[in-house]
Amino acid sequence: LGFPTVSGEFRPREILTIPVFAGEAVVAAFSLASLRHYPPHAVRLVRDIRNMLAARVNGVLALRETRVLAERLEHQNRELEGQKRELSVQADELGEQNVELALQAKQVGEASRLKTVFLANMSHELRTPLNSVIALSGVLDRRLRGVIPEEEHGYLDVIARSGRQLLSLINDVLDLSRIEAGKDEISLSTFSVRELVAEIAAETSHQADE
Repeated sequence: LGFPTVSGEFRPREILTIPVFAGEAVVAAFSLASLRHYPPHAVRLVRDIRNMLAARVNGVLALRETRVLAERLEHQNRELEGQKRELSVQADELGEQNVELALQAKQVGEASRLKTVFLANMSHELRTPLNSVIALSGVLDRRLRGVIPEEEHGYLDVIARSGRQLLSLINDVLDLSRIEAGKDEISLSTFSVRELVAEIAAETSHQADE
């Protein structure tokens, strides 16, 4: 081994190597080179300070590792702070969306209430004249039977059936509101298709003739 200096290269007579242990692992090593033999007291000194030297070196290594961990922790803290800000922004956005949804729900509820009021009012306004039409057509049917021609008398029956059908449609509209409220009751009935076709033909025959 050569030992270069400004005066030239020297070859050491002795090299003294001091391993530094951390537990059972060697974490560092110091090598001392001398142009002469090491005296016994120098070797004893090295042996005496070996444990202290190992402690100091381990302390330096631990401090360096601590700094690395501290920098890593600081970096993670910065990332967490950024994520926290992003979550705060998202929370604000969700809050605004919740307010908008609540407003929309309120508007939908108000629209549903107004629709219910409208249906109730319209059903009343339509039922009253329809009941009058049906009742008066029945009165005319009884009074004019045999008085006017049979064909013209049949028109009264068409008027009454049309009024009853229109009243049934109004009831169906009210059934729709009951369905939305979850209060609808289904009723089954049997009817004659032949009679239904005959009623439709009677109602449309006058328009067809015209």
